[in-house]
Amino acid sequence: MKLLCITPNPALDRTLTVSNFRAGEIFRTSDVLMVAGGKGLNVARAARILGADPLCLSPLGGHTGRLVAELAEREGMSGAWTWYDGETRTCTIIVDEAGATLINETGRAMPAEVWA
Repeated sequence: MKLLCITPNPALDRTLTVSNFRAGEIFRTSDVLMVAGGKGLNVARAARILGADPLCLSPLGGHTGRLVAELAEREGMSGAWTWYDGETRTCTIIVDEAGATLINETGRAMPAEVWA
């Protein structure tokens, strides 16, 4: 089954595993995971695991956008990307024993021609 997944505010989700994380200090990560993110891409990932064939639509820009498209396609999520001048946002997730801290960049306002 083909499933259309639209992500109007995609991101590169970068998860850093850091033991005993505390703000204001210097740490080294024990693990880093980067995936194509944003709600529609996360739905596509779950749908693919359940056997669907997702087609992802998102506006993407810059080096980060190219990486998001590549990561999605590596996971078997094909895309029909709309390219724009600018950079796709990056969201950083810091995971430690106590839980997760999310730092989400604000999405960029897209010009009308990108939506068209």
